[in-house]
Amino acid sequence: MDDYSEYQHRDQLVDQICHTMCKLLSVVSPADLLQLQDLIVMHIDHLNVQFCRFKNRVVPEKATAVMEANNRLTELVAEEGLHGEQRQVISLLCNTFLTDIG
Repeated sequence: MDDYSEYQHRDQLVDQICHTMCKLLSVVSPADLLQLQDLIVMHIDHLNVQFCRFKNRVVPEKATAVMEANNRLTELVAEEGLHGEQRQVISLLCNTFLTDIG
């Protein structure tokens, strides 16, 4: 027999992690990108799935964090002077986190 409260608990934890990721991305600097590279590349498939679910059920109070992350990623895309590995990380993050919530 499935315990559906466990699924709900898991979903809440995943939502909290995704919300925290958005908060972190809203303040990420170009210097931080290389430190994130290995983690992002290693877990990109799982990150894509979980963040897609998060975007579909995010409440308006938490959507602000998603929009702030979108804004910061957009700024980073336009930033000059970034090298190839930094651009690769930005591209992976944009594919996952850029969204039309609003």
